[in-house]
Amino acid sequence: MNYPVYCLRFDRTGRYFITGADDFLLKVFYLGAGQSFLVCTLRGHAGVINDIDVSWDNCFLATASDDGDVRVWGLKTGCPIAILRGHKGGANMVSCQREEYNKTAPGQFVFNDLIDEGVKLLSKYQHGSIQEEHHGPGTRSRRGAINVICVARCPLGKQFVTGSDDAIWIESKPLLKLMGHVSTITDLAYSNAGDRILSASQSDGVVRLWNIGIAALAGSGDKSVFKDKRVTQIVIKLTNPFSKQPSQPTRRRKGSAARNASSKPGSQFLCLWDSKSGQCLIGISGAHTLNCQVVIPHPMDASIFCTGSIDGTVKVWDWTQGKCIFSHRNKVELGPPDPKKPSFAGYLDGSFSPDGSAIVLTDECGQITVLDSISKEDNPPNSGNSLKWMREQYFANDYYDLAYDRNGYCIERGSGRPPHLAP
Repeated sequence: MNYPVYCLRFDRTGRYFITGADDFLLKVFYLGAGQSFLVCTLRGHAGVINDIDVSWDNCFLATASDDGDVRVWGLKTGCPIAILRGHKGGANMVSCQREEYNKTAPGQFVFNDLIDEGVKLLSKYQHGSIQEEHHGPGTRSRRGAINVICVARCPLGKQFVTGSDDAIWIESKPLLKLMGHVSTITDLAYSNAGDRILSASQSDGVVRLWNIGIAALAGSGDKSVFKDKRVTQIVIKLTNPFSKQPSQPTRRRKGSAARNASSKPGSQFLCLWDSKSGQCLIGISGAHTLNCQVVIPHPMDASIFCTGSIDGTVKVWDWTQGKCIFSHRNKVELGPPDPKKPSFAGYLDGSFSPDGSAIVLTDECGQITVLDSISKEDNPPNSGNSLKWMREQYFANDYYDLAYDRNGYCIERGSGRPPHLAP
């Protein structure tokens, strides 16, 4: 059974990483010196795992799924802590608070009276309210609800930004509404200083850099102030120089469609931009032969970044030289050979370890590739070797049937015990 693995996240120590896949399972792996192995499987979701995040104190794991639930797990024991329900169309993303909760000791908030009485919903924000301006036939304002596609949290405070198919909202309480994209907003990111937001639409190939001027927290409260209420933006239109048509990147789950799409050699670009001026610093043509789904910067060296593509290759680049310094081909090595399917597996997600010593990538065939990023033996012209570990790792009860109650908690049908306690 080859299930695509859509998301991956390291814990705060860098010794463990967690994957979420199309088989509704979360798997926790240990990454050690020269080896890696499966530690446990977390079962409970009834839909595809879309996103993963780890709490700042490394005690908890939060996961979002197509079943509409956000589940919180104990990272050390794998036990379920809470189930957050209410999303009707599936939960796309999840993000944990980046600071201590109410300035208590790490993990202490789990034992207060709020958890004893159940999880408390603090607030709910609705995109596309019918009270918006410009009412009229055919306008977005007539829709009762609009899909929220992506979320990013400000690194300085409690503000966060949400992107949908109507506009960008900056919210703690709603602070700003940024409009300009004509298509669905699919990606968002804050600058490390918290004063700029990058938004992107994969449908129209447009990237916008918003200068919102958020300052540090004012006084002793939690309120952030704006240096300048005039929001400015830089618009970057991404086009394919080898084609008269604008480039149309695909969502990460469209791996098969991306592979089947026509692509000329050299048509896949990598571009590095200045986030203040919007100037393109370097462009690398022919980086991949198919769509590039993974772009990850090195956590320690700003000149190094890694890319992974649907064409089944991962490459490490030095942008100061504009060249590839490492390349690895992801061959399908498990399962019976099928002449109708390609011999390589496209990458879907990836991450450097926190110290930058390893690269972990997931693909559409259920494989996980772990590469040593500092070993001298893997420099070109070699194609690169993965760390040694068992080829197939799973537990016998990973796919045993589960029975759910009306609150979303489950037990294993065979043993009658919760999945994390089942033998």
